[in-house]
Amino acid sequence: MNTTYIRNPFRDPTMRGEFDAMVVAFRDKHKNLFRPDGSPHYGNGWAANFWAGYRNEQRGFYKFRTRSDRQMIAYASYRAGQACAAIAKAEGGAA
Repeated sequence: MNTTYIRNPFRDPTMRGEFDAMVVAFRDKHKNLFRPDGSPHYGNGWAANFWAGYRNEQRGFYKFRTRSDRQMIAYASYRAGQACAAIAKAEGGAA
């Protein structure tokens, strides 16, 4: 997957860093996002929010509807999942 074309939508340095870290973890098939067999790993908050974004579903209590919801670190992970899914789909992969 070519993550070069993923634009980071955040201005806040912490949110930018989280978004970029999730994109790199996806590109590198990091153990925080993937199990050894290559299937999605949901065992941590970052991964759960990332995969929810990848599948374009809203998670739990926070639906990221309000401004304060969208200022949570979880939102950066969620948006990174959406961005990676869009690139995967554009490249003809499974999204």
